[in-house]
Amino acid sequence: MILGHERQVGYFDRVMAGGRMSHGYLLHGPERVGKRAMAYAIARSLLCPSYYRGEASIVKSIADAGDDCRACREIDAGAHQYVVVLDRAHTLVSDKDTRSEIPIEDIRELKRRFSYAAVGDVWRIAIIDEIDTMSRDAEVAFLKLLEEPGARTLFFLIARSRDAVPPTIVSRAMPLLFAPVPDRVLAPYVRTRLPKEKVEDILAMARGRVGLVMEWARDPALLAEAKKNAAFFEKSFAGGIADMLALSEKAAETEMTRRSARDAWIIHLRRHLAAADGAERSDAAHCIARALDLAGVMDETNVNPRLVLDVMFAEGMVPLQSMEKSW
Repeated sequence: MILGHERQVGYFDRVMAGGRMSHGYLLHGPERVGKRAMAYAIARSLLCPSYYRGEASIVKSIADAGDDCRACREIDAGAHQYVVVLDRAHTLVSDKDTRSEIPIEDIRELKRRFSYAAVGDVWRIAIIDEIDTMSRDAEVAFLKLLEEPGARTLFFLIARSRDAVPPTIVSRAMPLLFAPVPDRVLAPYVRTRLPKEKVEDILAMARGRVGLVMEWARDPALLAEAKKNAAFFEKSFAGGIADMLALSEKAAETEMTRRSARDAWIIHLRRHLAAADGAERSDAAHCIARALDLAGVMDETNVNPRLVLDVMFAEGMVPLQSMEKSW
């Protein structure tokens, strides 16, 4: 199921119906906005008999792709013989316990698997998430594979930022940007699955990240944990600069706590934006824009995450305290 991204869905419906699929697509944009879900939906559309017939006949839109057939179940479980999923957590031959990047061993194995001729008219699909974490040797090996793809071979390359992907790879794939999904699109989905009082909480915390919305709607325990973390950080934001810097030290310890702190801070800033007017509203909007920029730096580079959080909190605290005094 695909929520939002109508432009991307329409594009893939058209090229699939016309038999004009590229051999490679770079799906880039913020995490959890639906990039990987789109790749899985297209894989289901191409390999599920209920959705794809022949070279130029789409039975349904990819937004609705997926039923309970064997092919769809295997794709969703990562067990389909013609769909390879690769990232730092999903390996082909390398030791996942030592992986901080996608190594050349897995790319060599991918190349070996795709070296065999396709059976009949079956598509072979590789979904490579975190493409920007490939080792240098893996990039070189993968570039050769991308330059000379076999027949009916399709690559989906997924990254949080197009700029983080080597230009040589970008130039050989069709880039498609994915943005956060508007609340007006997500709200009907949430309302059919959760009590009314939880809808606004989910939308505020998710910030358009459809993957989080679906995850929280399926598992109330995960939603409760997210709300608990958000409440902790919101309480911590009531302190002064010194308290905030101490908070950033603790929040920087793991990727999960960094993301939780960053998300809670942006939600906090948005509450100030809603309550402000005039020049104060402009200041609040600037704080949000700056926080989003810094969040991107933290996600897409190897910069010290504590330093980024220090700057994010310090730059926002002064104008926010000034606003609160004027209220």
